[in-house]
Parts: sequence; structure tokens; C-alpha cells
Amino acid sequence: MIDKVIVKDNILTEDECDFLIDYYQNNPYKIKHKRTRFVRMDGRWHSYFNFRFWKEFKPFNLRKRLIRMKFMKKILDISTIPLKLNYDQLVYRLPGEEMPLHKDNDFPPTDGKPAFIHNWVSVCYLNDDYLGGETLVENIRVTPNKGRVTLFNSKQLYHGVAKTNAPRYTYIAWWE
Repeated sequence: MIDKVIVKDNILTEDECDFLIDYYQNNPYKIKHKRTRFVRMDGRWHSYFNFRFWKEFKPFNLRKRLIRMKFMKKILDISTIPLKLNYDQLVYRLPGEEMPLHKDNDFPPTDGKPAFIHNWVSVCYLNDDYLGGETLVENIRVTPNKGRVTLFNSKQLYHGVAKTNAPRYTYIAWWE
């Protein structure tokens, strides 16, 4: 069981981080949730889009998938236990936004959707050109650094996000 916070630099390159920010900014399927915006990374919506509108297929979707696979492998390499990816997304936080300390919960199946079960979360910082925005895990404050990842048990440890003064992009994945 992961009972600590793992922080590892250079999980993604600067170029990969910039690519994912660009992918987010140019994605027509952004979801608005309160003030935070995010894009799913699992390709479910993009697959429909790509097959339905094949002429509009964007080659960068393949690159996004390759970055995702690399990211998953690196997380599994730094973890001390076997993990299985459950869900991942790109998250954009507006300036002035924060997330209070909380613990994550599972969600039961609803409306034909499978249960969302997870124990761990990985947060990869895609930009660091802002003040604030630290990931808070219990009494640890992780400073954003482009390409850095923070991995921790999100059900056992209180965690949140400090207020930022500029846009903050992260790639977040939940693992069981």
C-alpha cells in the first residue's frame, strides 16, 4: 500500500507537456464543471469523433495516445505496488481557483455507467508559469514543476490545491 507521497520529476518532457496543453486548448469536447475545465484522456469521445468524421481526424490524437501510454508506464515504474488505470483527464484551473482539502470516494454504477473505483491519484504538472497552485497532501506542499508527477493514496490522505494566480494545467489519473 502506498502510504506516502511520491514525487518524481521529468515524467513528461517539456514538449509533451506543451503538446497536451495545446491538445486541451484545441479540443472541441471540453467539459465545463463549475469553473474547472477538463478533457478526458481515454479517447472514448475522440474515437467516436474520429470514426464519424474520418476526414477531420487529427494526427495529434495518435501522439496523445503515445504520451498517455508512456505516462502510464512511468507511473507503474515509480509505484511500489501494482496499479490499474481507472480514469484520466486533462484539467485546467482558472486563476484564483483552489480545491479545499478532501479525500476521494468511489462512485457506484449509475445510468449504465460502470463504477468509478480508485485508491490512488497521480497529478502531472503541464505548466509551472504561475504562482501558487501547489498540490497539498496532508502536511506536504508539492510545488508545480513542468513534467513533475505527484502520486499518493487519495482515499487515505487529505489533499487539495492551493490558489493560483494564472492558468494551471495538469494531467490527472486515478488508479485502483
